[in-house]
Amino acid sequence: MKGKRIFLRFEGVGSCAEVYINGHLAGTHKGTYSAFVCEIGSQVKFGEENEIVVKADNTAPRCNPH
Repeated sequence: MKGKRIFLRFEGVGSCAEVYINGHLAGTHKGTYSAFVCEIGSQVKFGEENEIVVKADNTAPRCNPH
C-alpha cells in the first residue's frame, strides 16, 4: 500500500467530524448527515501500529458551515 492513495470513507456524520491519524488532523466534515472521505496516506506509518481518532459533534449550532 505504500505509495498509493489511501482513504477512509464514512457513511455519515450528523453535523461535524474531525479525523486524526497518529495525532495529525487528516480531514474534517461540516454539514448535514452525509457520507464523506478523508485521504490518510501521508499520515499512515507503514509496518507500524496506527491510531485513528474520529471526533463527532452533532450539536447543530456549533457546526453550522455558514
